[in-house]
Amino acid sequence: TAMLRSLVGSEMCIRDSYIATMPYQLQILRRYELEQRNFKPFGSISSLTLGGGGIGNVWGETSRKEAIETVNLAYESGINHFDVAPMYGRGEAEKVIGMAFKNKPSEEINITTKCRLGNPKDSKVYDVLNDSLCRSLETMKLEKVNLFLLHSQLIEDDFRFFKFDETREKSGTTLSCYFNAVIPAFERLNGPRIRFKFLIICLLYTSDAADE
Repeated sequence: TAMLRSLVGSEMCIRDSYIATMPYQLQILRRYELEQRNFKPFGSISSLTLGGGGIGNVWGETSRKEAIETVNLAYESGINHFDVAPMYGRGEAEKVIGMAFKNKPSEEINITTKCRLGNPKDSKVYDVLNDSLCRSLETMKLEKVNLFLLHSQLIEDDFRFFKFDETREKSGTTLSCYFNAVIPAFERLNGPRIRFKFLIICLLYTSDAADE
């Protein structure tokens, strides 16, 4: 966002992938021909992505009307990748995507969503991921997404958070769970509801070494 604001005075070319969040910054894009790049698993994708934090009220209060206008302006300006998650405004970002793209061709839009898995029993992992994906598709009124990501911290089995360790079961996924259950579950999910040829999982690995 700060980079986009700087474009107003500097007339710089947009070269790198930054996230635009609000209409003020997005209007700047109309001065430029937005670069498209080849990136698996999407194929041709815009060099800018619209993140779901702003439209989901994560960074501050935003009206739904403004959020929908933001998505529409991004799309009209050449942005064709939208990154959301159920955590962004407790589903608000996904609701905005569903409303904004209600009458637009889905094949022109690339959607990423996520699931905060936590650390359920291995036998429950597939159901948690599948239920999250189904809810996201229903909320966004889509039949498919392009990318479905793990939205959890990967932690060693005996790891404890220095602060707020009580949130460990909700926000952390142990390595044993990841290898024994998460990878097989994602392989089962990789089908007609997810438009990619190979699996990408987004995660933050947490360990004692990483803390140091």
